[in-house]
Amino acid sequence: MILAGDIGGTHARFALFADDGKTLVRKGDVESQRFSSATTAIELFLNGQAVQSACLGIAGPVISGACNATNLPWRLSESVIAAQFGIARVRLVNDLVAIAYGAMALDSDSLTKIQVGFPRKEGANIAVIAAGTGLGEAALIWDGRRFVPLATEGGHCDFAGRDELGRELSRFFQKRYEHVSVERVLSGSGLALIYEHFCEKGAHESPEITEQIRSAADRNAAITELANSGKSEIAARAVDTFVELLGYEAGNFALKTLALGGVFVVGAIANALRDRIVDGVFSRSFIDKGRMSGLLSSVPVALVTSTDIGLIGSAHLAALSHN
Repeated sequence: MILAGDIGGTHARFALFADDGKTLVRKGDVESQRFSSATTAIELFLNGQAVQSACLGIAGPVISGACNATNLPWRLSESVIAAQFGIARVRLVNDLVAIAYGAMALDSDSLTKIQVGFPRKEGANIAVIAAGTGLGEAALIWDGRRFVPLATEGGHCDFAGRDELGRELSRFFQKRYEHVSVERVLSGSGLALIYEHFCEKGAHESPEITEQIRSAADRNAAITELANSGKSEIAARAVDTFVELLGYEAGNFALKTLALGGVFVVGAIANALRDRIVDGVFSRSFIDKGRMSGLLSSVPVALVTSTDIGLIGSAHLAALSHN
C-alpha cells in the first residue's frame, strides 16, 4: 500500500493507493486545526493499516526532509513518520509540487480552459498557482527529457500595488499585518478584507447584507455567493478585484518560470470564483505585461476542477520512490 497526503491549513486529505500509485483504495478528509500534529491525523486515518511507502504534500518549505507547516502549528519529519508507522520510504514535498504532478495526470474533463488551451504534457515549463488558505506557487521545469520540480515560497513575496487601487489595498493591509505578502491578499482571508476596504472607502451596503456577511461562518463564501447572485455590487467588485489580482500574480509567476507550456490555476477559492475567472478578467490581467504581453497571450491557462489533485500527485511520487 501507498499512503498519499495533501496537507493544507484548513484540510488534511489522505488516501491509500495500490503500489502502482493509480488505484485508489480509500480516502479521507479531516480538519487540520482539530489535530495537534500530523502524526495524530495520520494515525486516525491509517487505523492500523500498514503501508510500504508514503508521500505527503505539505503547505510549507521542505528542508532536509522536514517541514514547519506555514499555516499550522505542525512540524513534519520524514524520519519521525517512518519510525512511528513503520514505513520504509517516506517523502515530504511542498504541496504545490504534488499538485503540479497531479495536474499533469488529469484529462480535459477535469480542466476548464481559461486561455488558449490546456497546458502541455512535455516540452516546456509548467507553472501552478493555488489560492486557498494560503497562496502556493510551484513549477515543473522541462530539462529536455523530463520535468524537474521547483518548489517555491513565492506567495510570501511582497505585495505591490500596480495602480492606485492596488496601492490603496497595500496601505489597507499594512494596517493589519507587519508584512503584506501576496498571500495576505490572495488567500482565504484576503477576499473579505478587500470587501472591507471598499466599505471603508464609503461604499454602502444594505443592513440585511451587512448582517448576512457579519454572521456568516465563512465570510469569503458569503461574499462570493452575494457576488455570484448579483445581490451585492460591493461583493461583486471585491470578487472582480480578487480575480484581477490573481491574474496579475499568475502572469508574474509565468514570466519568472518561463512557463510557456502552460499554467494550472487550482484551489477551492479559484473554483468558487470559476465563472468570473473564465469570463476574461483573469486572462486580461494575466497578459497585461507590457512588452511580454504577446508572449503570455500564447500561454495555455486552465482551471483545475478536481479536488483530489494533491493526492494524485503525492501517490505518483510515492510510487516512484517505491519502485
